[in-house]
Amino acid sequence: MKQMFTGFIVALALAGCQPAMPDQNINTITVASSQDFNATEASLIDALASRNLKLFTVVDHGAGATSVGEDIGKSKLFIFGNPKVGTPIMAEAPALGLELPMKILINDAGGSVQLHRPDVAARFRAYGAVNQDARLAKVDQTLTAIMTEAAGK
Repeated sequence: MKQMFTGFIVALALAGCQPAMPDQNINTITVASSQDFNATEASLIDALASRNLKLFTVVDHGAGATSVGEDIGKSKLFIFGNPKVGTPIMAEAPALGLELPMKILINDAGGSVQLHRPDVAARFRAYGAVNQDARLAKVDQTLTAIMTEAAGK
């Protein structure tokens, strides 16, 4: 009887749950680079350093794919930021810790090098950071400038 009651409670709880669905409306900004992958990477690192942004880590997706016998070309995710800027935003919307620090992806898809980043204003507003317009505008402008420099434009 106890097993049946427990099963009923679990079924009742699960009945109200909806499966998580991926966001079909992912906002990203892409810039084509006029440089090869290595020059774009070096330019990105220089652009970050010139703004005193801390480069926390680089995830080499291309190497990860190669390690399992796959080839996605060169692809690296740069994770960087400035706690002085991100902290006040997270104070308003703590779940933004899922999005911060900032990220820029460089990938080479068959000779076409591109830089990608999230549309931070759209993402941050989705988390409820609505009182940060001036700060978000500055972050957006900075990211655009970084990507433009890294792309050699």
